Amino acid sequence: MPFDDRANTQASLEDVSMVLVQDHLREVASRLQEWTEQRNKVEVLEQMLLVEGPVENRFPRNVALMMFNEHPEKFFPATWVDVVYFPKGEGDPEYIEFPRITGPVPSMIRKTLELLQTNFLREKVLKQPRKAEAVRVWNYPYAALEEAVANALSHRDYLVREQVDIRVSPNFIVLLNYGGPDRSIHQEDLNSGRIRPRRYRNRRLGDFLKELDLT
Repeated sequence: MPFDDRANTQASLEDVSMVLVQDHLREVASRLQEWTEQRNKVEVLEQMLLVEGPVENRFPRNVALMMFNEHPEKFFPATWVDVVYFPKGEGDPEYIEFPRITGPVPSMIRKTLELLQTNFLREKVLKQPRKAEAVRVWNYPYAALEEAVANALSHRDYLVREQVDIRVSPNFIVLLNYGGPDRSIHQEDLNSGRIRPRRYRNRRLGDFLKELDLT
């Protein structure tokens, strides 16, 4: 069973925020939203397949804590994003470290993208000879950063005690996700260049992020 779909016996249903659940249902325009107003917490979480265990001993699934808890790092150590800027390149001792980005996974994705867009995305306007229209280009395509940041958090290994690192230099951005390749990928696949993963690391988490158009 994928890690995100397993029960977390170190947590309780009290650790799942119904405010975040309701916000999610509202944002994705789910038909469950009105239904949840007449149901108790356990019924709602059961309907969303976010609980596991017998009736007398319910536990939240890991994905419930990733999505609907303000501090998932309490359950999955090092679940945050560090962004470091090296103005003169990574080999130079001078650097700027931004405040740690924490929160539910969708919130971390959005806050990380906002930080990168505000601080590092730059537009250049190039005037063309004998043409009224100027050409506008960006140093980084926002869509590429959006995909890379979302992938780093949705495909990371939440059992590994390493945060997602983003290192920005004048000429490139490096995103480090220490989960490593999926174990269904073999050396022969890498050698041949035909890589076909046969399992998802966090299938349920990916489904939730897809509903939010974050992946």
